[in-house]
Amino acid sequence: MLKQYFGNHIEAGCDEAGRGCLAGPVVAASVILPKNFKNKILNDSKILNEKRRLELEIIIKENAIAYSIAVVDEKKIDEINILNSSFLAMHKAIKKLKTTPELLLIDGNRFNKYKNIPHKCIVKGDKLFMSIAAASILAKNHRDLLMRNLHEKHPEYNWLKNKGYPTKEHRMQIRKIGITKYHRKSFQLIHNGYREECSINGIGIHNSLNAAMGLAICSVLNLNVSEIKEALGNIDFPERRLSIHKSIANSILIDDSYNSNPASMKTSIDVIDSMKNYTKICIFGEMKELAKDSLSLHLDAYKYAKDKVDYFYCLGEDWKDIKGFENKNFKMFSSHEELYESVKELINQNTVTLVKGSRSTRMDIVADKLKN
Repeated sequence: MLKQYFGNHIEAGCDEAGRGCLAGPVVAASVILPKNFKNKILNDSKILNEKRRLELEIIIKENAIAYSIAVVDEKKIDEINILNSSFLAMHKAIKKLKTTPELLLIDGNRFNKYKNIPHKCIVKGDKLFMSIAAASILAKNHRDLLMRNLHEKHPEYNWLKNKGYPTKEHRMQIRKIGITKYHRKSFQLIHNGYREECSINGIGIHNSLNAAMGLAICSVLNLNVSEIKEALGNIDFPERRLSIHKSIANSILIDDSYNSNPASMKTSIDVIDSMKNYTKICIFGEMKELAKDSLSLHLDAYKYAKDKVDYFYCLGEDWKDIKGFENKNFKMFSSHEELYESVKELINQNTVTLVKGSRSTRMDIVADKLKN
């Protein structure tokens, strides 16, 4: 049986669930148990099956002096990183307790102090102390419920089974169909056995791969991971290169109008394709300086995009070979103004619009008109 108390205090055990996931929130719980509470089955949630965890949840809630659960969503995780989000979720859970604890028992080796309440970090504390184990069960059960609900929206990722964790199946589906708004976009640097949560201001998997290449170079230069993380977080990406803006009707605009070529065209299409739950509009000017291959490469770009986006609007004669593949969602235009007037009628709060073209095509004119 696990230990009942660390000392002679009103102690709250704290733990989180979902820190190592690719999708969904991180959930934390805090539990204060009576000093005389005993349960031989209570243990770390990870070693208990679902049936046993649900049985224990009822017992915990019936017997606890106080308990609370808090959630931090994937948007906040990307904003402040998963470690700080885990701390934030614990802080929110502690704040919600109806009884103020005198000591916090934290599962793990790090914690940001909460107000003036002392804390004790305990590695594998959910296998040692009842209050931490109880918190791990409440956090795990609550997060599992949230992921079951998200599974109903996106059954293709099988969150019912993997709960958002990076299983082989989950990773393969991301490669195949992209990500949803519930997926996390920040990533982890792993260098010489040291791990650090990291995020960059740019969008697209290519930027993460570029960051990985930068890390490889920095490792040769013997820079430490914290320095690399700070540098990556401070990168200012050039304007009009996959820049995100607010557009008409609170929609999303991706301004990639600085330049275009066949490779960057496919990259930008992959970016908009990864944004699930949106109506996707692509507005493309021509890719210049492609010589005799121009018509075939423009046709290739259309073929690559046609099953990934909902509307394909283009400007310029180099798109003319697409006419044989034309459908109601494909249109060619002869002027920026004509294109803008047509596309603005499609835009609502559920659309994301990508604008791209070689510099000489001046697709920035359309992008600027669409900016709110």
